[in-house]
Amino acid sequence: MDNIFHHNDEYILKANEYMEEWNYLEAKRLLIKFLEEEPNHGPAHFLLGKIYSSQLDDDGTAIYHFKLALEHCPILIPAYYWLVNMYLLREECQKALGICQQALKQPGIAGDYIYLKMGQAYEISGKLLRAVHHYQKGYLRSIDSEVMSKCDAGVSRIRKKQRMLNCLKVEYWVSSAQLA
Repeated sequence: MDNIFHHNDEYILKANEYMEEWNYLEAKRLLIKFLEEEPNHGPAHFLLGKIYSSQLDDDGTAIYHFKLALEHCPILIPAYYWLVNMYLLREECQKALGICQQALKQPGIAGDYIYLKMGQAYEISGKLLRAVHHYQKGYLRSIDSEVMSKCDAGVSRIRKKQRMLNCLKVEYWVSSAQLA
């Protein structure tokens, strides 16, 4: 295919069109070709990241492209959401928290959702009190019932974990006292 596009947006529109038609391989081919000409185009990296993540099951390459998308276009809000979720799926909590901190500085970011993700990162890493704090911040900032529900569920889940930990501590001390 010769260069029938004369403007960057046309590449992106055509790639989106391919994606809507479930023709991800053609979208990938088009985006890779475009990035050979315009390697610093954040939205193209973002779309490639989505393809690698959702269609090709290649998390490492997806993360690479999401990071490039944010490097070249830090106002590309959806790239923050995708990258945070990728890191959480891989349990790379410190990296997820770093992206969350960057995201909170962006105008237009859904802060409630980012606090939810921060709560999840802290919960996964075992920092339960910090997780509760961030779930509560997300809940209080939100007007989205789904985010509120997820934050509430996170706090409830942590309370159950804390009760379990307390039971385990009691069992340990009782068994230790019996052995003595």
